Amino acid sequence: MAASFNADPKQVAHVEGGPLAALLRALPGTTQALAPDQHLTLEGSQRRTVIGVISGTLRSFRMTPDGRRHITRFVDAGGLIGLGKLSAFRTSTEAVTVSKIVSFKASALETLMARDACVRDAVIQSLTNELVARDRIQFRLGRLWSDERVADFLLERAGAAHASHDHNVALQMSRADIADHLGVTIETISRALSRFQRDGLLHMSDAHHFTIVRPRALAALAEGDGVHAAQHARSGALETTP
Repeated sequence: MAASFNADPKQVAHVEGGPLAALLRALPGTTQALAPDQHLTLEGSQRRTVIGVISGTLRSFRMTPDGRRHITRFVDAGGLIGLGKLSAFRTSTEAVTVSKIVSFKASALETLMARDACVRDAVIQSLTNELVARDRIQFRLGRLWSDERVADFLLERAGAAHASHDHNVALQMSRADIADHLGVTIETISRALSRFQRDGLLHMSDAHHFTIVRPRALAALAEGDGVHAAQHARSGALETTP
């Protein structure tokens, strides 16, 4: 079933062999194409489906009554939304880019989990992936300074693109999206990217694509180790491997 999807080959790599691939093989689903900023789920609405991302990138977010937005996570190809024993969606979801999703009936998935070990393992793996990602986000927001948050986010995006072996990493989301995810201002994001490029940590080929030039220095900064980050940044030898 997955082979019939007309998805970006770089993103298919995230689907094949992952939890979503197991669900696609075991369950019938309804596919849907999404335009950028198209709405998909609403926080608090009844959860009848589990959503898998075949291609593109989605954002999950929550809003305060006075209009402040927090993007809880970006969901790339292979990611799943709506897993767990919940009666309602905890976040709203929109497309960041042109995307393709597949929806499975939540009740059908829960029934199949009881008798299909492969499906059950796929769901457990997806939930584990989400817990690990949320732990990283919690540490980032709770203990890292603004530049360190940006550095860690860039490394996270580079890791998401690693399966494609593409050193030029795409930042599909806007600066406003990144700011609302990291809890900083748009100006802080722009200053950090300019500073990283000036210090030789990365190269921005355009507003939405970057290449990490000194991965060790960027990783040291993302870990909150400013001393070692500065030492790496001053090093004359370019680092090509982490």
